[in-house]
Amino acid sequence: TKKHGLQSPDGPHAGDMMNFTVAANGTAKVSVANKAVTMADGANSIYANGGTALVWGPGALVLAAQGHYGAALFMTAFGAGVIGTVDNLLKPLLISGRAEVPTLAVFIGVLGGLSAFGLVGMFLGPVVIALALALIAFLGEQEAARRAAAAPKPVEPVVTELPMKAPAGAPPP
Repeated sequence: TKKHGLQSPDGPHAGDMMNFTVAANGTAKVSVANKAVTMADGANSIYANGGTALVWGPGALVLAAQGHYGAALFMTAFGAGVIGTVDNLLKPLLISGRAEVPTLAVFIGVLGGLSAFGLVGMFLGPVVIALALALIAFLGEQEAARRAAAAPKPVEPVVTELPMKAPAGAPPP
């Protein structure tokens, strides 16, 4: 009989997978990880090709599969209505791609602005967040410049050539 498993004394079998394990009771566990994929903004973002629907969409499907149709409908409506609006309409409109403001910061700005200032806050909140982030970045650059100016400068060695007189009777060089 063949022995399978990554810890087999004969070594792993060609069909053994590092991300798939089965316990003695028959329950399976699958783990998927890819260090090249991030949740941050950028080319490797999980949101780059499917947007935030890649997060709330499967959640709504799981809720529906479990029979929680109201919660699934709410998650779909909230995801498409609120999150999709913030991500696809308000962020480009308010930030216009000129500032490096993460989607989460814009979303928090919209919700915070709405709760603090009402309808006007939906536009004011992300602007305040973007200005705060720009101010923090500016202060960080100023501090870095101040530290660079205060750093001790390397001292250049001074080389002095002194004329040497050959002792009397010594042959010339």
